[in-house]
Amino acid sequence: MWKSVIIRNIAQIEKESAHDWSGARKLLLSQEDNISENIEAMTKWYLQPGKTFDWHSHEGIDEYFFVTQWKGTITFEDWREVDYSVDSFIYIPAELKHKIEAKWDVENIFYFTRIYNK
Repeated sequence: MWKSVIIRNIAQIEKESAHDWSGARKLLLSQEDNISENIEAMTKWYLQPGKTFDWHSHEGIDEYFFVTQWKGTITFEDWREVDYSVDSFIYIPAELKHKIEAKWDVENIFYFTRIYNK
């Protein structure tokens, strides 16, 4: 059986503050949209120049994201660092503690999908 089609104009979705004002997000889809029991959320994230999405992890949720603007570094709890740039696709498994840093003076933009790891 087909579910309802959802079409949203991202430009019309309001930005909301996130990660203690270091960035913002637009919530594109969430569990409330009733599209899948596996998807926790799909978002467009904005990380301000020189700012950090500080240490965090996602309990029971795998995180996939695609970088569409600028570059920075992801640091993992073992202090391993991975640089990202435009067109990077990144997968971070559930419970892996990490932080994301915008290293330059341009806003970083990402598209995130968070999927429950069942």
